[in-house]
Formats: sequence, structure tokens, C-alpha cells
Amino acid sequence: MELKQITKQYGNNTVIDRVDFAFNDSKIVGLIGKNGVGKTTLMKIMNGNIINYQGD
Repeated sequence: MELKQITKQYGNNTVIDRVDFAFNDSKIVGLIGKNGVGKTTLMKIMNGNIINYQGD
């Protein structure tokens, strides 16, 4: 999986700003961060639950 320049906004609030990363399907990956920084939003973009975002 590869993400390029992923950006997600809710109104004027940018919760994900130009995220890039890539990993192999056979890898286990974890997201660690403080509350409200966009971890769940990023996972929802990756699995197709959110389709209204910018980037590839």
C-alpha cells in the first residue's frame, strides 16, 4: 500500500496534511499518536470508508 500527499479537512480544520508512506502487504503497521491527530481518519481513508480527501 502506498499513500501520497494525503490531506483531509473537516471544514477549516486540517486533520491530515500531506501524509506520504508506503509498506508491503505482508507487514504489520501501527499508528501511534495523541488523541485527535487523525489516526482513525487515516485508517478510514486507507480502507475506503472515507472517500472525500485529497491525494493518491
